[in-house]
Amino acid sequence: MVYDITLKYSPEYLRDRSLQELEKLLSSAQQRFFELRCQSSPHGRVKYVRNPDLFGKVKKDIARIKTIMSSPAQHRKPVLGGAGKVR
Repeated sequence: MVYDITLKYSPEYLRDRSLQELEKLLSSAQQRFFELRCQSSPHGRVKYVRNPDLFGKVKKDIARIKTIMSSPAQHRKPVLGGAGKVR
């Protein structure tokens, strides 16, 4: 799952994702935040970002994903399939 900065990641949306999807989303969001930081100051020079509000949005999304990941499993959607299949 790839992080899309244009989407709003609500807690309900994140709770419906499996732990593996959340880990991929978190990694992708952290990569996007790193890219924004590098874009803002390459090699120590100050360069202005077109939309500085993106920093706050990405940071909040990262915090939201981490919060959902650390919540008890009963609050997240169970992963069906494999040996744990319900009949």
